[in-house]
Amino acid sequence: MTCYESENRTYHTVWTRGTMQLLNTLRLRLRVIAFLVSLALFMPVALPAQRQTQSLRELPAPQYIPSHDFDTQNIKLDLRFDWEREQALGTETITLAPLLTNLRRIELDAANMTFNSVKLASGVPLKFETDEAQEKLRITLDRVYQPNDVLNVVIDYHTNGVTKARGIAGFGRGLTFIKPNSDDPKRPRQIWSQGETEYNHYWFPCYDHPNDFTTTEIVATVQKPLIVISNGKLLTTKENKDNTRTFDWKIEQPHATYLTSIIVGEYVAIESNYAGIPVISYVYPNELTEGKVTTSRLPEMVKFFSEKTGVKYPYAKYAQTMVRDFGGGMENISATTQTDNMIHDARTELDQTSDGLQSHELAHQWFGDYVTCRSWQTSGSTKVLPPIFKQCGTNTVWVTTTFFTAM
Repeated sequence: MTCYESENRTYHTVWTRGTMQLLNTLRLRLRVIAFLVSLALFMPVALPAQRQTQSLRELPAPQYIPSHDFDTQNIKLDLRFDWEREQALGTETITLAPLLTNLRRIELDAANMTFNSVKLASGVPLKFETDEAQEKLRITLDRVYQPNDVLNVVIDYHTNGVTKARGIAGFGRGLTFIKPNSDDPKRPRQIWSQGETEYNHYWFPCYDHPNDFTTTEIVATVQKPLIVISNGKLLTTKENKDNTRTFDWKIEQPHATYLTSIIVGEYVAIESNYAGIPVISYVYPNELTEGKVTTSRLPEMVKFFSEKTGVKYPYAKYAQTMVRDFGGGMENISATTQTDNMIHDARTELDQTSDGLQSHELAHQWFGDYVTCRSWQTSGSTKVLPPIFKQCGTNTVWVTTTFFTAM
């Protein structure tokens, strides 16, 4: 047998097998087509009444971007707290510029508050009225203002206690006070805010929609040993003679008001950094060891997301603070609020970690805070990527990591 004859027989065998495979494929396709045709012939046809019922389905609630005739440039809050009445006592200075000519009145979102006075920073008093049903504070200015003007309006107010109405996902609206009680005498003393979606106007007046960005500064005075954590950079901590301390936090990057936050409580800081940026986890003093175990990978997550997005973490610090009775995490800008249930000891870490929660909220610092939806109708754009990044950050879905590496 020559080499050629052997190759020819092999070719004939392959050709025969290929022909059989092709015929089998054609038979299978014909059977599928026949099945689909019979299915279509015997499919029940919708009756006219059924079609009419389907056409009368209610449309979803309309979504819209609220109009506003001014641009908020800065909000500064000076706060104290009445723990007995669960109230914030505040002075707000809001800086704004008209977006239209001849602006004579401004309207702010405000709920569950009492207003003592409204005036310009120069001292000129302004007339105002509240609309509790619409949750509005309407202020009449002393004259008409033009787009090249800048106004500083000072509002003296206090909140009217904690509202019983619940917000998104069962969270509170505005401020929540945590205090010891008879059932739990060791319950910590805390105050925390929850702004998403539009609930920060329950503790300070503002344009409470995501399509207007502003810088913010929070100056808050609390009793020792409590501390205050808020957005941006801690400018000063002042020791007062009445056993209180005043904390001054300011963030220079404009952001949507729902991302503004405050936490008051007794904490110790677990400090690290990424590229010179402080990365801090605030935990309970009696959980310092467990806190170090739980949050040990956080700086690596900041590094990972900075490199994969191509955008270095953009704020003065990243902090996450544990609080009681919080149902998860909230990506407040540069200052995430986390449930205190996320802290684990070393033994538990062998079975499970809270890396998923930590990386998810961290990812929102890019998708949600740095890039924010214009309206809540498009909020899905800020909710899709953090779960993907969470998987990347916890090294569980490396195909996703490859995807973002290739972007």
